[in-house]
Amino acid sequence: MGKKYILFILFVFSSVMANAFHIAGGDLTTKWLSGNIFDIQLTLYRDCSNPNGAQFDASINLAIYDKADNSLATSVILTLDQSSITPIVLSGNGCSPPPSVCLESGNYHETILIPDNPNGYYLVWERCCRNNTIINIVSPQSTGLAFYAEIPDPALHNSSPVFNSPPAPYTCERQFFQFGFQATDADGDSLVYELSDPLDGGHTSTGNSNPFANGSGGGQIPLPAPYTHIIWQNSYGLNNICGGTQPLVINSNTGLVQGTPDNIGIYAMAVTVYEYRNGILIGLVRREIEFTSISCSGNTAPNISPSIANKDYEIYATDTLCFDVTATDVNGDSIYLIHAGEIFENTNLTTISAPYAVSTDTAGLDSIFTTFCWTPSCDQTKDSAYLVTYTIRDNGCPLALAVNGNFRIKVDHMKMIDRPNLLCLHFESDDVIKIVKAPDNTINARYFKGYTIYRSVNNSTFSPIKIIADPFTTIFYDSTAMDNKNNNYCYVITGVNNCNIESINSDTLCSDNAFNSNKNYIESVSVESNNVIKMKWEQFADGFFSTYFIYRKINALNATFEKVIDLKNYPSFEWKDDSVFTSQNSYCYKMMNEDVCGNFSKVSDEACTILLKGKADFFIDKLNWNSYINWKGSVASYTTERSDVNINIPYRQVIVIPFADTIAEDRNLPSNGGVFNYRIRALEGPGSKNAESLSNELELIQAPAIYLPNAFSPNIDTKNELWGAESVFVKTYNLELYNRWGELIFKTESTQEKWDGTFKGKELPEGIYIYKVQFSGYNSNKVFEKTESLTLIR
Repeated sequence: MGKKYILFILFVFSSVMANAFHIAGGDLTTKWLSGNIFDIQLTLYRDCSNPNGAQFDASINLAIYDKADNSLATSVILTLDQSSITPIVLSGNGCSPPPSVCLESGNYHETILIPDNPNGYYLVWERCCRNNTIINIVSPQSTGLAFYAEIPDPALHNSSPVFNSPPAPYTCERQFFQFGFQATDADGDSLVYELSDPLDGGHTSTGNSNPFANGSGGGQIPLPAPYTHIIWQNSYGLNNICGGTQPLVINSNTGLVQGTPDNIGIYAMAVTVYEYRNGILIGLVRREIEFTSISCSGNTAPNISPSIANKDYEIYATDTLCFDVTATDVNGDSIYLIHAGEIFENTNLTTISAPYAVSTDTAGLDSIFTTFCWTPSCDQTKDSAYLVTYTIRDNGCPLALAVNGNFRIKVDHMKMIDRPNLLCLHFESDDVIKIVKAPDNTINARYFKGYTIYRSVNNSTFSPIKIIADPFTTIFYDSTAMDNKNNNYCYVITGVNNCNIESINSDTLCSDNAFNSNKNYIESVSVESNNVIKMKWEQFADGFFSTYFIYRKINALNATFEKVIDLKNYPSFEWKDDSVFTSQNSYCYKMMNEDVCGNFSKVSDEACTILLKGKADFFIDKLNWNSYINWKGSVASYTTERSDVNINIPYRQVIVIPFADTIAEDRNLPSNGGVFNYRIRALEGPGSKNAESLSNELELIQAPAIYLPNAFSPNIDTKNELWGAESVFVKTYNLELYNRWGELIFKTESTQEKWDGTFKGKELPEGIYIYKVQFSGYNSNKVFEKTESLTLIR
């Protein structure tokens, strides 16, 4: 099915081409000869696939207009040079030309005197018609061509740019192709290339095959500008000339056109070359052309290595990026590799100075190999990426195919070394001082050059005394610190990267205060849970590199501090003590630290936990505790928090005690409770850390109590209508009521349930009844019991 479909397409395409007759394109150029004498040349391309198609005109009538006012300066008849008619070579050696594709070129020229004119001129000739099978423009059969160029004042003696090669008449459907529209300028002017809309030459055309050829006169004189642009078919345009898979683009510096046609067919296009001298536009030439996309069988584009297949690399300046570049051809054709990019030396794309990237062009049969390598310098960093392109082309038939390997290299600024952290100084002798720096495990040797140590003596200017190349060195010795007990030596350190950029200066350490000034401040000691105390202290910059010594004592008269732990290279600023009995004792703590130079700090002030005590009186829980001491912000308040355990109510604030009071009474106890847990929360006042400290938890249990009336009157007077217990702090409850004959008439296990004086739905008579009640509390397993009488009154 697939082969039949391809054959059908080729048949249709060949049939269409067999009936085609048209001019395929061309370009106008001028060449200065002498004085005001110029040679004007039109190179014209025609489809020669049909012998009965359009032929080259014997002569043409070219108009020259003033660029400023569109006035006609002159016209000239250009004559066809019959000897210039040449077929365009369509394929490489050994390949058969594709069927029904033929292109010829022919040159028209004439020598003419053009007067000086500071406005400059434009040259124009129009011709009908285009191929009616062009697929990317509207109504191609009635759309003409306009061949157009601009020249500066003839007094400049300027020659226009000339295209180096004829156009490529065909490409392969859905195959990437490249073709050069490069031009040469005899005057060395700068050239810029652009894809342009083709021009419609029909505004002086009558639609005939050659409306302007009126015998030897060369036809009508073309009208002045402006000239209409062609109309693109839907989905086509300058950004999509031959399809959207890989749209046609042009390199504005080189004129290299590349892209991938999506479908079989004929496409119209145009390229404009702008001519600049000293940054000023002085002229332009255009090439109008069409190219044919055919179905190519028998050749496949080369394969490229993943290292260059649309890759992005990101490196630091002075990093080295090296990798292999390979390509293979499954058809066994010869393949050719060329490299291009702004980072290579001596190319028309080069934008940098040394060091340059290194690679070599190469060729081979079946497969090729080369390498890429670059070590960018510190001044080659930039925010955007450098683009590198490897073009690999084969020599297969019916058309040599190419593939581009593009990759981008983003060169980042060298990372600065983080600010070093000086920890301490130590006097090794009267003439030697040890300098200790904090280690920095984040340093990467790829961008590290060294540490520079600066010294000042007795407040003199800092000057470098030593460079350390090892990024992991943390101890340095100044062996020239003479008489350091009487002279003040100060030090700072900077880190230097491979681009010689220094970091921010470290902190400054001086020998006249080379003692450990990091006296610890204990922010809080707090009971975290039963028999666990958490101790927190104020952070300081070099704390991780210090050794902490923590001391503890029971908060009691004549108790002494004892060391409980050494914490070396401790990563935190808090520690938990789980060898305590928080419900029995308050504990006091002190601490000190030793820096890495062996210098000891002063001992901190002590801080003591809060020990909560108390007792349960009838309907009142009484609490007391010791004061929290040595907060910088003092104690702002103590908050009593209570949890009602047996009714599942969590801790919440019940009493706030301001300032120094350390006693409290809780008189708002819920009667359906009984077990109450308490803790004290001390809050620091303003001006420091807003710290807090929790006490131990204290459990207090209230004794149960119950009251049952000895009479009640259920007579619907809304008074004493129900009879039952009033209770507080009761855990279990059982009530039984009997009549005088011992019959059980009411029973409940809830103090909330009451008796209404009825039995089995009937009111009972007045009289004496007997009840028995049993209950218990939360403070013991003891069950209380009593039997009493109840009088029912109606």
